[in-house]
Amino acid sequence: MFNLKSNGVPINCTFTSMGTLNASITCPRELLKASILSNSAGIILVHNHPSGDTSPSKDDIRLTDRMQQACELIGIPLTDHIIVGTDNRQYFSFREKGELKNPFQVFATDVAALNWNQVAERGGKR
Repeated sequence: MFNLKSNGVPINCTFTSMGTLNASITCPRELLKASILSNSAGIILVHNHPSGDTSPSKDDIRLTDRMQQACELIGIPLTDHIIVGTDNRQYFSFREKGELKNPFQVFATDVAALNWNQVAERGGKR
């Protein structure tokens, strides 16, 4: 994972998980910890597929979606998620393929605009 300054220049590179034969276990909480401590303005996730097939797996898509939601919530945008093949020439970029979008979230500035019909403690319903 690369943590970025506001101008896109990397602050640091953090190794967040060492994979097994066919999987790598990670969660947004562990990924975001380093970004918050680095005062990051953006994040790029990078991982490899030892098979050489750079197509994203269902787990890759799931993690990207979860990270995008978590990043949006804390205000550090997920800039890209890149999958690299074994020869380091082939890659898949979620951003280049249009699979990663950072929609501008609009938050309420008036208490009257808040949606009080959903409460987490009651399963989303009031």
